[in-house]
Amino acid sequence: MPEITIKNIKVFWENNAVTFLREDKPDAPITLPTSAIDELIDFLSLLNQDATERRRAFRVAVPRSAGLMVRFTLKGKTRSATPVDISLVGILIELSPSAVIDLPIDTTLSIELRLNEKVSTLMGLVRRRNNNRYGILFLDSLREGELNPPESLVNIYKEIERQWLRARLEKGRQGRM
Repeated sequence: MPEITIKNIKVFWENNAVTFLREDKPDAPITLPTSAIDELIDFLSLLNQDATERRRAFRVAVPRSAGLMVRFTLKGKTRSATPVDISLVGILIELSPSAVIDLPIDTTLSIELRLNEKVSTLMGLVRRRNNNRYGILFLDSLREGELNPPESLVNIYKEIERQWLRARLEKGRQGRM
């Protein structure tokens, strides 16, 4: 059961729901079903405008069904990673918890994105790390301080964005029924 305590509120995942529990009121939990989590995340991201404004491009969650494959090469070894979200400037990847890989901040690596017949090979820079998740900046997308991503990346991003929007619209239709 994943959990985190923020100030005096314990947040945990159990029975396909997120529960918020104040330590001083253990008999009054607030539980959100899985279907409400995306709305909560959207709301919280609006509150954090400072972090959003620093980004140079909109990030899209990569649906598991998207079929985006990510591989990176570091010191002559190629490894796979799971994409979490992507933009025209970077990608958040997740490595298997069993992976024993040292990817310190500011490490440069080659990263390959493959979506069906579309392939984009880019130079990346590890910008942040949180447990087994790594934020990779696409160095090839920024030229002379301007956003100018390679066409191969734009094509992959547009397809992932289409799939993400389709899933959101479908979810919205199901919610109205």
